Amino acid sequence: MVIDAALSPQVDRGAVEWMGEIAEPLPTVVLARILGLPDETAPFLKEFGYASVEQIGGFASEERCGEIRTRMTDLGPVADAYGRARNGESPGSDTVIGACADAVTAGDIDDFEAISILLLLVSAGSESTTSLIGTGARILAEDLVLQQRLRESPELLATFVEEACRVDPPFRGHYRRATRDTSLNGVAIPAGARIVLLWPAANRDSASFEHPDEIDLGRQSPRDHVGFGWGIHLCVGAPLARLEARLVFERLLARTSQFEVDLPMRGLSHHQSLMIRRLVELPLILHQ
Repeated sequence: MVIDAALSPQVDRGAVEWMGEIAEPLPTVVLARILGLPDETAPFLKEFGYASVEQIGGFASEERCGEIRTRMTDLGPVADAYGRARNGESPGSDTVIGACADAVTAGDIDDFEAISILLLLVSAGSESTTSLIGTGARILAEDLVLQQRLRESPELLATFVEEACRVDPPFRGHYRRATRDTSLNGVAIPAGARIVLLWPAANRDSASFEHPDEIDLGRQSPRDHVGFGWGIHLCVGAPLARLEARLVFERLLARTSQFEVDLPMRGLSHHQSLMIRRLVELPLILHQ
């Protein structure tokens, strides 16, 4: 299993920089395999994806945004593999790239739509998963009682993933435009206004959740949160992110007897962004 292969060296030495060694590389390796690309393309996918969300983070200069837009015109190994698939070569129809090529051949979509699908998946295929895996590990590392409960009852891990996503979602929010005049809590919002929907505010609304700031493994309907968006705007990769996070936490708990944050003097920090909620680093001490 790719998770155990990544974890084993870190468990053996008793320490890991969780973000750089586990949370960031693993989702892009999985993404590469789903797309139909070799594992060696994972670093390209990671950097492409991070650049795409940087431009909506609110802190990139105009010059940097221009660099990002230029960079995003080149899908590199993704475009190369798509071209091969359109010529009937690998990757095959059991991969996303192959399936897109088959759909174009069948006339269901055109090349522009296929490339747009692949661009979306590469742009957003790892960010949510990486952030969630980082946040969940931090929560567990800071609560040894919760750790042990999940070791003893791994069937609760699916609920834990939902609770981690609820209290500290991978994205802080998303931009929207009001389509008509409306109001929220007495505040007028005119048609055409640009707004930001803040997922943490909704997820910690005491009118919707009892003791909203706590991880509750017994919470009823734990998926009733907006950590992955909602409705037609639900994250397309949410099912995969949930699965990856659950399996990573399952293996981390199974391979250790305890782990805690090896807190640096400067403390933990997140990447500067109005949108994403990804830890810069998460040093952990691992006990077998």
